Amino acid sequence: MKTMTCRQLGGSCDEQLSANSWDEMVKTMTKHVLEKHPDGEHSVNYLYLGSITVEDAGGFERHWMVTVRREPEGWRVTNYQELGG
Repeated sequence: MKTMTCRQLGGSCDEQLSANSWDEMVKTMTKHVLEKHPDGEHSVNYLYLGSITVEDAGGFERHWMVTVRREPEGWRVTNYQELGG
């Protein structure tokens, strides 16, 4: 089980969120944000799990969080962060 705070996931509080997978963590964070931070509707965080395979060298996984914000001309990436684990 993975436990991270809302702030570690790009949020604005220190409530701990737990999940068994990254997909579950995304759902948990989304539910948390909608319930506890409804004013954040103009900014969205996306969590990605990337599997990278290098020929003849094996592979590895990385977790990324991308933050996008709604602006008058459309959605724009405002932050990118690599997460541990």
